[in-house]
Amino acid sequence: MSYIKSIKKRLQPERQERMAFMEWVKLNPQIRDYLIAIPNEGKRNIITAMNLKRMGMTAGIPDYFLMIPNQTNHGLWIEFKAGKNKLTHAQEAFFATAKYQGYECTVVYSAKEAIDEIKRYLKSGL
Repeated sequence: MSYIKSIKKRLQPERQERMAFMEWVKLNPQIRDYLIAIPNEGKRNIITAMNLKRMGMTAGIPDYFLMIPNQTNHGLWIEFKAGKNKLTHAQEAFFATAKYQGYECTVVYSAKEAIDEIKRYLKSGL
């Protein structure tokens, strides 16, 4: 199997989980209008990549941000991972900075985990 095909095969479960998660989000208006997806991954040609970097694209930013504060945090950052993948060094640094600034950060491996984390987050500070 080629390198590109192995990457696509590996990313597919995460993509499917993220799409399932967004289907749930669309059905929940109290969340739908406050959840931001950050399309910060993917391979791009060099010119597009350079332009995005000039416009502020930053490595390490999580996949989603829920801009609803609770009594203990300003909002919730959500990073999806597949299989045994872990946070990159850039993501670990971002999580540390965000937590220091009063945000909650979580890593999830499925749509169900993401949904459960949002429900827990919203209940924990109310």
